[in-house]
Amino acid sequence: MEAQTDIFVIRSTADLPFPPGQSPFRCKGNVYNHVKEFHAVRVPGGIEAVAAALEPELRSFYLTRFLTGSWYDFLPITLLERAAVTLAGDAPQSYLRAAGTDLAERDVKGVHKLLLRFASPEIALARMASVYRQYYSFGSMRIEAHHDVVKSYVEGMPAIVAPIQRVVAAAFARRLVVMAGSRSADTSFGDLQPDGERHGVKLVKHVVSTRWAR
Repeated sequence: MEAQTDIFVIRSTADLPFPPGQSPFRCKGNVYNHVKEFHAVRVPGGIEAVAAALEPELRSFYLTRFLTGSWYDFLPITLLERAAVTLAGDAPQSYLRAAGTDLAERDVKGVHKLLLRFASPEIALARMASVYRQYYSFGSMRIEAHHDVVKSYVEGMPAIVAPIQRVVAAAFARRLVVMAGSRSADTSFGDLQPDGERHGVKLVKHVVSTRWAR
């Protein structure tokens, strides 16, 4: 199993720069609704088991009734997924790749159905930047299409969530490309690079490269 410390760079709420629910780095409630739906089917004991494994303040945040279109603190997601991976007994990257694949299938049928309606892998990936803006209140994504690869440049991502976010996002992109008609797809990502600070939180940037077979 891959070492959890490779992905989950914090261990408890004491390592969060803000109390759960209070950071200015926000994501749509759709993100947390999917996280909990995935916990319900992937983790033995489901949502109740994950909640029981959390510290009281984090448990209260996790059990929030998240509204799809409202904004919520994104940083605690690292601790929630750490707990879920431990309970599931999965290799962290395998679990997160499965979560990203499931999220793509869910969103294409649901909240981003119109946005992600595509005619080709190139068009599907080009729309990823718009999806990013609908998910996150911070940072940015820029797409560059080349002859046989599409590169997604992500900037302004908090360092404590970047290792898990890029694994989920890469799996999301792979599944999106296959649903858009390719036979198979592969993604790779570069190292996390420093990208300054915001609100006292270290930020990073990285690039995800997606290739596919027609």
